[in-house]
Amino acid sequence: MDEKTERQYRDAGQLPSQLHAEHTWRTRPDPFEQVWPGLKQMLELDDGLEAKTLFEYLQRKDPGRFADGQLRTLQRRVKVWRALEGPAKETYFAQVHEPGRLCQSDFTHMTSLAITIHGRPFDHLLYHFVLTYSNWETASICFSESFEALIAGLQDALWELGGVPHGHQTDCLSAAVHKLDHPEAFTARYAALMRHYGLEGRKTNPSSPHENGCENVLAFGQPGSGKTHLLCAIGLELIYAERRVLFRRCDVLVQELLAAKRDLTLPKLLKQWGRFDLLIIDDIGYVQHSRQEMEVFFNLLAHRYERGSVMITSNLPFSQWEEIFKDPMTTAAAIDRLVHHSVVLELNVPSYRLEESKKRRAA
Repeated sequence: MDEKTERQYRDAGQLPSQLHAEHTWRTRPDPFEQVWPGLKQMLELDDGLEAKTLFEYLQRKDPGRFADGQLRTLQRRVKVWRALEGPAKETYFAQVHEPGRLCQSDFTHMTSLAITIHGRPFDHLLYHFVLTYSNWETASICFSESFEALIAGLQDALWELGGVPHGHQTDCLSAAVHKLDHPEAFTARYAALMRHYGLEGRKTNPSSPHENGCENVLAFGQPGSGKTHLLCAIGLELIYAERRVLFRRCDVLVQELLAAKRDLTLPKLLKQWGRFDLLIIDDIGYVQHSRQEMEVFFNLLAHRYERGSVMITSNLPFSQWEEIFKDPMTTAAAIDRLVHHSVVLELNVPSYRLEESKKRRAA
């Protein structure tokens, strides 16, 4: 410490930390003072707008007025607005699954597949059982959503598993769950079944299908292997089950996202697409995209993570996805979000288009 500085502290009779004055004044004029009222109105209309998006909008509107180095100033101002005047933050609790903790089961109607045996319709259901951590699953045929079918399906699944998890979750099955006005959550028979196997009974809330978990499907294969047909068939079945499904080709989807970002409506579009239970994205990797396009695409994947299911088709394996996202960190983050709670399908089959062409030439 310099002698002059030491004498200054000695004469003042205070520690250096006590002499520090809080900086509450500006050292230079605020470059955004004139445009802030307009920016504030935009934030009030769509609180999800980012400061970088607003800054790019200002630079396009008035070229040369705002230098790139002034972005940080606007980010601080937007941060203060969010803290003092912005809406309350959304509270989101991600589902955390632990080994051996929870299993889920439900019934799936198979009638719409029109399965026949010796030409006669085979109307039936599947009892589906899954472990939420490992995605280990099994299924058994049944013919109604009765309590007897629930008992048989659960017993067969536990025997095949060779163990019993801590808890069992189902939706509001009439065979297991009382109506909302009943003082007991579960029926007496279902409660006895849970006690018999040492399971803790759990149920999802009514009209809350997302609580069953958001499962993704990733279909890989060469052109003509039927990836798109398969996922469209799954989407159609979900529509029959009164689920909301959105289908987009990847090249069309990223252009919609870019246009929304340019028009400062990207958060609104993500929220709108978030209302769909399933988003099917076709042909990732067929068309080369810019880094900017893949950035907004990653924003979409991050927004839907554990909030809504995604189904994707691609002819590129994960090892080549860096060609898509242009950055190793972004690639790893995208794959990590997709494969968590996912089913990966590898369709190693010949092209049906090529096979049909051969048959026509042979005829």
